[in-house]
Amino acid sequence: MRGKPLPAPTFPFALPGGYGSSAGGSAMFTLLLTEMKYISASNRRSVCLKQSLCSDKIELLLKRNIMSVFQLSPLS
Repeated sequence: MRGKPLPAPTFPFALPGGYGSSAGGSAMFTLLLTEMKYISASNRRSVCLKQSLCSDKIELLLKRNIMSVFQLSPLS
């Protein structure tokens, strides 16, 4: 018998660079990071809308790590 089955890893929860060090914001940032992978240039209007809806903490986190985000997940 197996132990408790683990869900398939949908999101990269363990990112390098200390992304998980921000308590409370790391989960939301992970979701945004995953979402950003699928955002194309044609969706910039919706990106701006999402940024305006983000809390100040998440927005600051995104601004601070934006270059690292694109290094980890280059848009193709």
